[in-house]
Amino acid sequence: ESNQCLLWSYVIIFHRTAAMANELFTTMRVLSTLVLICAYVENTIEWSLNPLSWFSRARGCQLKLNSDLNSGHEPIFLVKTRHGFELAMPELVDEVGMFKLAKGDTLFVACPGNNNEIRGFANYNGGSVMSRCVMDKTLELKGKQVVSSELECKNKVFAKLKETEKECGNNIGEEVQLGFEVEGWHPLVTVCYYRSRAETLHATHILFGSSLLGAEIKEKKKYFIKGPSNIYPGVNPASAYKQQNQRKVFSQLLGEERANFILARSYLSRGHLAPDGDFLLGTWQHLAYFYINTAPQWQSVNGGNWLQLETLVRNFASSVSNIILSMLLENFKYMIK
Repeated sequence: ESNQCLLWSYVIIFHRTAAMANELFTTMRVLSTLVLICAYVENTIEWSLNPLSWFSRARGCQLKLNSDLNSGHEPIFLVKTRHGFELAMPELVDEVGMFKLAKGDTLFVACPGNNNEIRGFANYNGGSVMSRCVMDKTLELKGKQVVSSELECKNKVFAKLKETEKECGNNIGEEVQLGFEVEGWHPLVTVCYYRSRAETLHATHILFGSSLLGAEIKEKKKYFIKGPSNIYPGVNPASAYKQQNQRKVFSQLLGEERANFILARSYLSRGHLAPDGDFLLGTWQHLAYFYINTAPQWQSVNGGNWLQLETLVRNFASSVSNIILSMLLENFKYMIK
């Protein structure tokens, strides 16, 4: 084996060096020759100039979520299993979230959304491109080596809503999934939606506690998404949440004086049912900003007790290092039969 050849070369030469100190220069030349012979036997460029590169090969690739991914239009990462394609799951290594790959392992890269593509790989027809771990942060895609941070989508990755036609909420609601459609369907959140009232009753999602401490932190401001027109027929949720509209509605219901009294202290904000902070990647976090994943909530609660509850749930999930199911209920009466 070439690995054994390299190690035995060191043993032989260092033994000779100890016995013949006055031939140190000649010894080092012989060492270099033996190392190069080993490189020729293995027929790989990695051994030729750096005998320590074997350790880099064994290390494989570690793509850190908060430093080694693209800061702009980050793609979706998938793995292929015997069940088909699945969203790639980051690992937590020394409290750092990362994709960890052995040398030669594959990671599929995709940019779901209309007219979207991976920059530099335009002819992949809306699917994914297979990448293979070379070393450290370097991947190989279609014969081209790229650093992981260079993998960027032409446009922002977009999630989708998919109606399942399944009943929920004591049969008054229907299940709608939020996920990504590329190489199959990959849902992350399921909501129970009361269509006739344009109201979401509750949301269900999985909290990946074992990796949560290493979640990607995106500083860019996120914006809310209405989704398909049939979800809110004749209703613009963005307009409904505006404080001007709230004042108008409260004035009609309670009178102008009481409306002014209430809104001087707080207002109804867009409260997440499945919080963005529960998700590991920036692309996943943005999925939480569909209006169908929100419910009106007083801002004093949204930024107070509710926020503390979300944090406590995440802390608990991280401490047990397991996958738990998190269900945030907006209206309990629809859950009771």
